[in-house]
Amino acid sequence: VPLLSSIATTRGLQGETLVATGGRDGSARLWRWDGQRLTLIAEFNPGPPILCVAIQARQNQTLVAVGDATGGARIWNEKGHATDRFRFFGAVAAIALHPSLDVMAASGSDGVIRFLTFSGVELAPAFTGLAPDPIQLLQFSADGNSVTAAGDWDVTSNKQSVRMLDTSLLGGSRRIAAFKTADTAIMGAAFLTGGLVVAGKRDGGLLVWDPASDSVHEIGPIATDMWGLKADRQGITIAEWGPSGRIYLRNGSGTKIGELPVPSPSPGLSTASEAALAKLGNPVLSTTFSPDGQTLAANYQSGDVVLWDVARQSQRARIPWDHKRSGQLTMAFTPAGDLLAVTPTRPYIAYNGPVLQLYRLDGSPGPSFANGTMAVTALAFQPDGKGFVTGDSNGLVRRWTIDGKPVEPVNRPSHKAIVGMAFDSKSSVILDRKSTRLNSSHLGI
Repeated sequence: VPLLSSIATTRGLQGETLVATGGRDGSARLWRWDGQRLTLIAEFNPGPPILCVAIQARQNQTLVAVGDATGGARIWNEKGHATDRFRFFGAVAAIALHPSLDVMAASGSDGVIRFLTFSGVELAPAFTGLAPDPIQLLQFSADGNSVTAAGDWDVTSNKQSVRMLDTSLLGGSRRIAAFKTADTAIMGAAFLTGGLVVAGKRDGGLLVWDPASDSVHEIGPIATDMWGLKADRQGITIAEWGPSGRIYLRNGSGTKIGELPVPSPSPGLSTASEAALAKLGNPVLSTTFSPDGQTLAANYQSGDVVLWDVARQSQRARIPWDHKRSGQLTMAFTPAGDLLAVTPTRPYIAYNGPVLQLYRLDGSPGPSFANGTMAVTALAFQPDGKGFVTGDSNGLVRRWTIDGKPVEPVNRPSHKAIVGMAFDSKSSVILDRKSTRLNSSHLGI
């Protein structure tokens, strides 16, 4: 065995001890220790000098991850199959494998801890808290919800930086339960009271699913050819809509409780637009409920936004058509429910980029600001109301203060549009990406 630079152990599926070693000659080896004898299981192709190794035994395979002196990282299984070589900045001196997800944590000499899937997709966030000090050790907790990072020894202060980082959201959501319908497309889903889930079908019917008992019952349609479904935050009112321009309201049991009529377009449309609306109607493109569920904002093909009083089923206010934002809009209420943010889903560069406009519940305009030249396709306010985040058609997520000042980008552009965005109780952002082109009936969170 050549000069060893790193060693790692784990418990195998049969109770044996598995050992991974990395050598200065670039070789990596996998061993089995049965209590008396050390047996070589596999030897992996040599490469640059190995500085760190990690090992993990899974259901049907053992994985060995290595980081080398030239900034490369690779994952092997016991059969000698390896992933493509990942690249980092400078030598990789620390590496770790997530206990349940196909995710690797590694750090180069720049001190930045990055998380990558086994297929090479980088996950956010990348931690820079110990930079520029190089990381010497990474270790996931048993549940994978945290990782411990140890920096280099500082000879000046005679101290070593050690930090525990939250990784509970790595890899996005974990599927708890699922059901699938075979007869038609699902056009929207939402939570109801009691932990039930309602899903709207394209043919207008509803599916109400109880994940606890995994039972599903169907409710008949009010109308056919539906484009979308939303429920208020309390889960007691459901809104459905389609190309007709009507919005149908149901209670949490699926019983129809009302219908919102098709509003007439605001004046000022071009002759061609008026002719198209006269032929096709004024379809609903998107809706959103206020936090208290009392107001429903609806965006129509004409570019109008109507604020509906849900209880009275009447118009509360109208935000008229604007040539800068005709067509589909991205909308969100502030947490207090006193302001509605409206911005075009498609960019209008000729007008100095999309303008995000805040409106009061009486339809009067509030503050506004330009948000750049990329189309804002998703928007969510922080639970404390002090700021919000936007996602655009290029996959870039930005943070803003409540008065419209950009704070910082959250990620790097992925060239996949963000079509859904929401905050959980920890104020962490949940994203929904879409690689295909956006259309008027896209689904989001």
